[in-house]
Amino acid sequence: MANREHLHLYVTNQMKSNEWGRWRRNNPDIEPDLSDTDFTYINDLTPDDWRTPTNLSRANLSRANLSFTGFVTGVDLSQANLFQANLCGNALIKTNLNYANLQETDLAFISASSANFSHVHLQHAILTGANFLEVDLVEANLSYTDMRGADFVDTNLQGANFSYAIACSVRMQDAKFHDTVFIGADLRNAELMAVDLSAKNGNIFRNVRFEKANLSHANLSETDLQNIHFTEALLVNANLQGANLSHAHLRRATLTGANLQGANLTGADLQDANLIDVNLQDADLTGANLQGIIDKYW
Repeated sequence: MANREHLHLYVTNQMKSNEWGRWRRNNPDIEPDLSDTDFTYINDLTPDDWRTPTNLSRANLSRANLSFTGFVTGVDLSQANLFQANLCGNALIKTNLNYANLQETDLAFISASSANFSHVHLQHAILTGANFLEVDLVEANLSYTDMRGADFVDTNLQGANFSYAIACSVRMQDAKFHDTVFIGADLRNAELMAVDLSAKNGNIFRNVRFEKANLSHANLSETDLQNIHFTEALLVNANLQGANLSHAHLRRATLTGANLQGANLTGADLQDANLIDVNLQDADLTGANLQGIIDKYW
């Protein structure tokens, strides 16, 4: 339950001057408690005078309803507690959420372009249809999130943790990966064209699902991809040189023009895969299933 004094100061700020800002500066050790507040109701009461407080750092906004209010654009929410808050459909453009707690928060269909989400805790959050264009997600914990259809184009994902995330149909073109973890993530139908997921950058893949994902022109060289599911994936001109694809599931995958030089394909399932113009020099295909492969133009 919100602190009544804090909530009153917040609402007063919307209707008058910068009283909230002065109060924060005069009381730097107080963490504002605005938990369980329905901000959509407050916003509707004062639509003409709505002015956003710039400093909500370390504020307690747990379980608050901020859906579709649009007030958080450009706000400082660093280290804020937004546990189980509802920000569905909100605009968080250029918002600072550095080290914020967003666990179990509803962030579906948000627009967060150029926002700072570095080091945030997003475990079990809902991110379906969210727009993270050019967002900083360095070392963010996105494990167990539902991010189906989310947009991570040109996003900084260095050190981010996607373990066990439901990431079907996400778009990650031009995203930056380094020490990114994808253990158990479901990336079916994902768009990862031309991204660098190579082992030299410390990325980790275990029990990942890439069925029907588009990884054309992606760099997966030297990467440990054993037992990974690539069924019906697009890997056109992908760089898989030296990759460990032991027992990988590549049935009906399109690998046209891919570089598999020196790759470990022992026990891999390549049934009905398209291997036209694939470089298999020094690749180990011991025990691989090559039934029905397409390896030449008809």
